Amino acid sequence: MARNRLKNLAARTQESAVADDRYRVNEEDTPLIDVVNELKNTSSLEVTMEDAETLIPYPDKGIRLQLHTGYKRDTLKESLQHDGIIEPCIIWLKEGKKIILAGHNRVDIAKELAMKVPCITRTDLDTKRAERIVIITNLQNRQISEMKPSELSRMLTRLIEGYDDSVYKSEIYKDIDEEFSLSRTKVLWYLKINFLNTFLLEMLDNGDMPLTAAYKLACATSYNQNQLADFVKRNEIKKISITDTEKLVTRKTTDWDEEFMMVIFGLIEKTRKPRKTTTVSVKLKDIEKYAIGEQVTASSIIGVFKFKNDIKIRFEEKGCEYNEDIVLKAIGEYLDQKKVSPEK
Repeated sequence: MARNRLKNLAARTQESAVADDRYRVNEEDTPLIDVVNELKNTSSLEVTMEDAETLIPYPDKGIRLQLHTGYKRDTLKESLQHDGIIEPCIIWLKEGKKIILAGHNRVDIAKELAMKVPCITRTDLDTKRAERIVIITNLQNRQISEMKPSELSRMLTRLIEGYDDSVYKSEIYKDIDEEFSLSRTKVLWYLKINFLNTFLLEMLDNGDMPLTAAYKLACATSYNQNQLADFVKRNEIKKISITDTEKLVTRKTTDWDEEFMMVIFGLIEKTRKPRKTTTVSVKLKDIEKYAIGEQVTASSIIGVFKFKNDIKIRFEEKGCEYNEDIVLKAIGEYLDQKKVSPEK
């Protein structure tokens, strides 16, 4: 299982284990699963009641999720009023400050209700390990589907980049999949959208663009992304679809000019080259080879219609539009000449 695999990795990278199963001494090389297990085994740790007003949010807004609002906040508030705070918050005592690592929403509501907050206080952390606790508890406590793509992207990026050990980095995708049900492909998509234009990223967060489309656009040059963002804002484009994105990223030229994008988003019709006015004659001998048998009957004429594709090709070769009337007229003349009689 994941635990055994990580133990082998630890041996290969000479990570030093400690007798305390909660965490390792070597903070820089701590595997994700060890942090997860540490957070699962907090029942034996001391819990103290803290004044909510003394607790401050984690300072790095890049990995701190937005607080609940509306129905979610009201539901949590009602639960805290009825049952109290059951799960302790995790705080980090650093230079005399009590920094929240897990439990921002509980603390926020506790301040409103003037409640004491049960807390597990950590004094043994460095910045990197504290950051991992914030990220992992966010991924554990929030439904990933409810998080903004940009939030998840930032967290996964920071989580993966936070491990200096290149051997473990090659394995971390498996751990993320096992713990948070995010496949390697999905994780790579979320990592890539970090390179998406800010305005386009906002469209993704607002549900105006699917993740697949955002990933494809993130692979485009920043110049093309800026062109698109400017065009979308000026023309008040509300949605960007996968189909729109496919047409953009598969263009052979590197410039996404105004006219090209107006066609893509249906603001103007594509300019078509005028057809040549030449016509194509259809001779009886063209039809003759498709007739069946010596005596031509109505059923044998069915074969005549097979020649239409050949005639269409001839029209295209001469650069003129296919004319059904010419073909039907030729067939009619053929039938008259052969004096076709209905089948009995």
